[in-house]
Amino acid sequence: MTLPSVVSNGITISVVGDVMLDVYIHGKVNRISPEAPVPILLERVRAKMLGGAGNVASNIIGLGCMVKLFGVVGEDRSGMDILSIINSEDRMNGRIVMDVTRRTTTKTRAMAGSQHILRIDDERWGENCSAELNVDEVLEGTNAVIISDYNKGFLNDDVLQMLINEAKKKGVKSFVDTKRHCWDGVRGCDVIKPNVRELERAMLKTAPNHESVAKLALEAKEKYKLGAIIVTMGPDGMMIITDDGVECGKYLHTKAKTVFDVTGAGDTVLAVVAACMCSGYSIIDAADIANIAAGMVIGESGTVPINGAKLWKEVHSKEI
Repeated sequence: MTLPSVVSNGITISVVGDVMLDVYIHGKVNRISPEAPVPILLERVRAKMLGGAGNVASNIIGLGCMVKLFGVVGEDRSGMDILSIINSEDRMNGRIVMDVTRRTTTKTRAMAGSQHILRIDDERWGENCSAELNVDEVLEGTNAVIISDYNKGFLNDDVLQMLINEAKKKGVKSFVDTKRHCWDGVRGCDVIKPNVRELERAMLKTAPNHESVAKLALEAKEKYKLGAIIVTMGPDGMMIITDDGVECGKYLHTKAKTVFDVTGAGDTVLAVVAACMCSGYSIIDAADIANIAAGMVIGESGTVPINGAKLWKEVHSKEI
């Protein structure tokens, strides 16, 4: 495969979904609390970064593309932190709605060195805000739309289907990662990226081995009229299901050297696949590059978006 660049210049990708705030508290544990058998973390550093759909957007920026981000946050401190991060990015725009009826989804993780010792989630769903989403605005001037749906109450099936249908009419590729138990709202999308458990849940069947995963993915592709499926399989890498029977069930083994933190790896895969396919790569080549990217980010602590220059160097060092 000839690789003139990881992605082409001038790519713009819209990201629609559940924008979250990831907070990391890094510190050191020296003793156990006298009040309860729990460690005492002496805080050293507190970092805030975009999570969920926001992390997908950050990965797109890391690849050198422009991004339009659409989502909803609460009228609270975390929501303001998210807006501040977005406003600091020259290559990110879009529309983030602030909703007084909800609390911004915030995931706070306590880290003692390399050990993840606690996660605290703070969220409250509000009224459905999908009516605030202007589909024409999302699709205007974009090469692809990524739907990063954590099922937090922002998007509903009707809006999802309208977005995918309109994208198809305009020749805009649609990429989906959804936590919904049913995929009715994302019928006809170009690429969907479930893990094995999400695939099983959507199809109400179990898939205990590679052969059954391939069979179940083929059934899902037919049932929901999907262009392609990328099934992420943890340490077993990915499986790619396309219209081409030769490519169906191809395994791409993970390239991780050390697994430090798996947070956000799926977001990285989705962003890299979309950016590469917008640049003319086949889904197989795009998935292989994404697999390398996933191996890089799980070797880092925290929700770390991919660095395009480092990815390019890593891709060149390997035979794909």
